[in-house]
Amino acid sequence: MSMDTLKATFFAECEELVEAMTEGLSQIATDDWDSETVNAIFRAVHSIKGAAGAFGFEKLVEFAHKFETVLDRIRNNELAIDADVLRIITRASDVLAELVELAQVDPNETPAAYDPVLSELANHADSGETAASSDDLFAPVAFAPLALVIEESVAEFTVEFEPSAAFYRNGHEPERIFASLGDAVQVTCDTSRIPDLAELDPDQSYLAWSIEVHGKTRTEIEKAFEYVDGLASIEFIEKEEPAEIEPPKAVEKPAPPPAPKAAAPRPASTQTLRIDPERVDRLINTVGELIINQAVIAQKIAAGDRSPDTEVASALDDYRYLAREIQEAVMSIRAQPVKSLFQRMARVVREAGEATGKAVQFETIGETTEIDKTLIERLADPLTHMLRNAVDHGLEAPDARAQTEKPQTGTVTLSAAHRSGHVVIEVADDGAGLNRKRILEKAVQKGLVPSDAVLSDSEIDNLLFMPGFSTADQVTNLSGRGVGMDVVKTSITSIGGRVSISSEPSKGSVFTILLPLTLAVLDGIVISVAEETMVVPIANIMETIRPESDDVLELTPSNWVLKVRGSYVPIIPLAPLLGLGRTAPNTGPFILVEAENASVFAFAVNEIYDQRQIVIKSLEGNYGAIPGISAATILGDGQIALILDPDALIALAARESASKPRCVQEA
Repeated sequence: MSMDTLKATFFAECEELVEAMTEGLSQIATDDWDSETVNAIFRAVHSIKGAAGAFGFEKLVEFAHKFETVLDRIRNNELAIDADVLRIITRASDVLAELVELAQVDPNETPAAYDPVLSELANHADSGETAASSDDLFAPVAFAPLALVIEESVAEFTVEFEPSAAFYRNGHEPERIFASLGDAVQVTCDTSRIPDLAELDPDQSYLAWSIEVHGKTRTEIEKAFEYVDGLASIEFIEKEEPAEIEPPKAVEKPAPPPAPKAAAPRPASTQTLRIDPERVDRLINTVGELIINQAVIAQKIAAGDRSPDTEVASALDDYRYLAREIQEAVMSIRAQPVKSLFQRMARVVREAGEATGKAVQFETIGETTEIDKTLIERLADPLTHMLRNAVDHGLEAPDARAQTEKPQTGTVTLSAAHRSGHVVIEVADDGAGLNRKRILEKAVQKGLVPSDAVLSDSEIDNLLFMPGFSTADQVTNLSGRGVGMDVVKTSITSIGGRVSISSEPSKGSVFTILLPLTLAVLDGIVISVAEETMVVPIANIMETIRPESDDVLELTPSNWVLKVRGSYVPIIPLAPLLGLGRTAPNTGPFILVEAENASVFAFAVNEIYDQRQIVIKSLEGNYGAIPGISAATILGDGQIALILDPDALIALAARESASKPRCVQEA
């Protein structure tokens, strides 16, 4: 196994360990924790440290070691978790997660908070000696009863210890067990089962130990091994010695430390299988070809001159259902809960709160919502921008919130849910809401809109997504450069999604992202434009209409509107827009689509065929970017059909309309 493969395995495991660490800290923050919660966090940090040392990630090891020491004091009841300690270990978890990310690029690079957080950890890692209080000085001395006590016989023991792979996965180390037995031990390691490096599997255990223990009872020795019960093979070989009888001793009993909550039973661990993403992608592509093949067979049978065969039709239906079931099962392999992404965003909110001096409470909803792993990876940057803006621009300063009778701690909520075949992600804050007057003034100052423009609330809100737009008066680490929300829109649009805004003065704002469930397959309506077959994603379609002739009104030679239930909708003829000839819309049919700013437009097409599930084929990777076209697909007859991008077409139509001479428009 190559070093690159080992590192890839290490970083994949670190993702799970960071997730477990973050989850444990969240439980502590909500006061829903016990001793096992601290142990789980400790094991996660310890495992990261141990594996990082094997790859020479010194900065990561140094920080994890100091973090581990503080956690060890907490689980040994030497350090109580108060608000300050919780803040420190939470910030430490953020830095540790950043170090893991940086180790993939530059192991010597450290986050900005590395040194100050490491210093705070060092201050809490040293237990020191505390002066005895007056209560300790005058504590009563307890005496044992005056009777002879026969202690358990002391014997010479040899312990044969062979840990399993699960022993290491749980973050344990043999050295800690040996150290707990004291100095009177002699340890011999059996390395005979270690294979050659080319055959070595890092997920297996090859070492065994023989430990000779002197001066310890069996109970004492078993206690050292009790927490690894079930994770190792342990055999005690005993040689008895005469027991010693000693008189009782008067001992002073120290005050017992406060006992932590009883550990809750740990849930049974589920087995997982790590798979190379490229293998999953190949499988998804193969399933896509299977769906296309099913469509080809169905179309050939339908086009045949023979009368339909009920047995063949039944078999074809079974084929279609089976192909759909396989496709859904394969897509579920690449589906992952958004929990790991949401946990990373918690760090973003904390850092933004510290940078702005605002107290922020971060809440998440729907962490178990599953979406395509590719979408999760590409959502990280836009969500980072949106959450920083929610803290910096959305939430008021603590004194301003106090004047409006709001709690000084603002709340930012990140939620995810499945709705109508889509993934909906929302970023909400309970701040002051959008100052639309100020937004419009800034847009006019920057020349983004005319000074006499009359815009609706929705149109003003969408000015935030224009390149170069910012309402900040000063440039800070978080905002002011006019880069951010336009990046959000571009990123979301590139993965087939849409973003919208709703805001209410004094109550806050909600930014909503609407995404497809996957980037591989979508539902669409097949249409014809100037005898070219194309597909419109069903997510953008509100309805299809075949109107009466008098419902289509001509305003100018190049501008038409469609009357729909008393309202007038602008018509966009797709043929001239796509360079397929100039045809004036007459009686349709029309497809009503909703734009990003909630405006409605009517696409004029030649024919609407049916709704199908189509397999997406990238154009940019195989040909190049085409304005108004998002991708392509292969239909059942083998014909290539372009997949339209409604938002891009609407923007393209607006640009072409604006570039035409004024006299032509008013002719």
